[in-house]
Amino acid sequence: MDLPLPLVPWAGSVAVAAVAAATDLRSGRIPTALTYPALAAGPLWHTAAGGSSGLTAALLGIVAAGLGPALLHRGGVMGGGDVKLFGALGGLLGGHAALEVQWLSLCLIALYALGAAAWRGQLRATLGLVFRRLRRGDSGTAAPFPEQVPGEVRLGGAILLACVIVGFGPTGGLLP
Repeated sequence: MDLPLPLVPWAGSVAVAAVAAATDLRSGRIPTALTYPALAAGPLWHTAAGGSSGLTAALLGIVAAGLGPALLHRGGVMGGGDVKLFGALGGLLGGHAALEVQWLSLCLIALYALGAAAWRGQLRATLGLVFRRLRRGDSGTAAPFPEQVPGEVRLGGAILLACVIVGFGPTGGLLP
């Protein structure tokens, strides 16, 4: 049985995201030993499947999917493993699909963070602090959020869920 050509990078992306989610939830880290081979696999796969245009698309996907997270990492908002994982997904899926995964995963994690703050009775305090910082124009240089405000959330699970929804959901087109 031959697999549809787009299914292979999606299956690889879901597998990489699943391992990343498990390690992220367990240890708060996404290992380089996972992300670097995935970063190399995307361009290799697309070069084999599409020649130089496939390589170009994969490299542009890495840049497109990695640039925003790299800026967030530089501001102290996102971990380096998340940045490398988004870049790897860009190489495997191409820029457009990887940006869809990125956008959905960031929306999912924002909803989770708001729900967690509400569950702990801290939603008002969290939103107040965020809006005060936005009004002052703080750009990551201010003191960190107090411990009672949920500040660190693990992104790996949201990335996995977004990969599955975007790739295999009703609009993904990978399944009949």
